[in-house]
Amino acid sequence: MRNRVVAVLLVVALFIGAGAGFFIGSSSQHTATTTLVTTSRNTIASGPYTLAFRQRGVCSPIMWMLPWAITLDNTTEKVQPPTASIPPAYYYGTNNESLSTIGFSVGNGTYQWKSFPPSGYGDPSSGNVTIAGSDAVIQVDGFPTGCIITTTSTVSTATVQAGPVLYTSSVSSDGLQLQVALNSSTAGPKGEVTVHIKVLNTLNRNVSLGVVTNENISAWDGTDFFCGENPSYSLVGFGVFSGHFTAENISKAGSPLQLAAPIEAPCPYRLPLNDTTFLPNSDKTISFNYYGQTQEPSLPVTAEVNATTGYCTSSPSGTETSVNCATTSGLLGYWVPGATNAGNFTLAAKGFAYFPPGEYTIVATDNWNQNIYATFDVL
Repeated sequence: MRNRVVAVLLVVALFIGAGAGFFIGSSSQHTATTTLVTTSRNTIASGPYTLAFRQRGVCSPIMWMLPWAITLDNTTEKVQPPTASIPPAYYYGTNNESLSTIGFSVGNGTYQWKSFPPSGYGDPSSGNVTIAGSDAVIQVDGFPTGCIITTTSTVSTATVQAGPVLYTSSVSSDGLQLQVALNSSTAGPKGEVTVHIKVLNTLNRNVSLGVVTNENISAWDGTDFFCGENPSYSLVGFGVFSGHFTAENISKAGSPLQLAAPIEAPCPYRLPLNDTTFLPNSDKTISFNYYGQTQEPSLPVTAEVNATTGYCTSSPSGTETSVNCATTSGLLGYWVPGATNAGNFTLAAKGFAYFPPGEYTIVATDNWNQNIYATFDVL
């Protein structure tokens, strides 16, 4: 009976000893060393990380096309500049590099992305990107353009090919840049070229300036707009000439082409601007004029104009004839000086001529003596 008890106690001692880390031997008790083994993992932090999309610059000096946008996972869209609409009414260039990048704060995972406008050179317009513990940068194209631009002082020249082209002046000491955007450098017979001209504040702050009358703009307004009513209040203006002209020979160009129908009509009087403040990274201004010594209420003015061809149609209205004037979306012809139109100012009038084949020069200028000479060819 005693031997059975001893055997039971020994079995119990062995069980308890194993659980506690001790061994019971035949002659003595030893402390056992227990080693804790941990498994090492490459744990990836959850973020957030920066997923940046960087637009490829074009032209020389380098610029970036605006506006543009990135859509992530078909739900989140970001636009540069943030106030722009997509799709835009027109594209333009900027040398503000901060507008060339769109960034998202994301966690680890795979994301679908799509850029707008679509690719024009070779970079992808859409794809997938995987974020795994680090930031990522994807390069995308800007709006395709055929420009290779070099700048001298405030005059820009360009070597172009068929397709959209952007001319820019250098940036003035006040941060302003004159820009001329054409949808194409060529047009077919009776075709038209869309031309958008603007003054852009390239700075991230307001720019306030006085407005002094530019005599060229004042003279050209009468050929370009009905009643000479320049929608930019003559902050920017242009003339179109037949032939190739630069700053060196523009004095020999003569008078610009008459783009608006030369109809005589009562014209309202509008006070010229005296002061203007450009908003940051924008062609939009808050402007002022004076009536005598009294400052009138401020008014919003956008420093941009479109070069178009103007015409008029007439229709009976009771005992009188109603005349309605409008413009084409771009340049396609001009009104011949001295032609007798006999009240017909449609594009079918004898006094209207579609551009004959040849080269034409758009001379754009602003109130701060920046000038651009942009050309297009009619085939």
